[in-house]
Amino acid sequence: MFCAQQALCRELVRTDGGLPAVDLDTLRADSQADRHEYYQGRLEGELARWPKLAAAVAAQVMRQEVDTEP
Repeated sequence: MFCAQQALCRELVRTDGGLPAVDLDTLRADSQADRHEYYQGRLEGELARWPKLAAAVAAQVMRQEVDTEP
């Protein structure tokens, strides 16, 4: 969520706060790139010692539906 918020803020700065002028394709691409960079950094840290474990956990997370209700 943080990466998406940052991408939206950059677009709002670019459009001088004009929400209708925000380029959604740019917003999606920037948010995805930011997320990739964030998680790549995480995987290069402590998890880099166990790449198979990290891949297995990521695969398991992708297979499960996440309940976001409190």
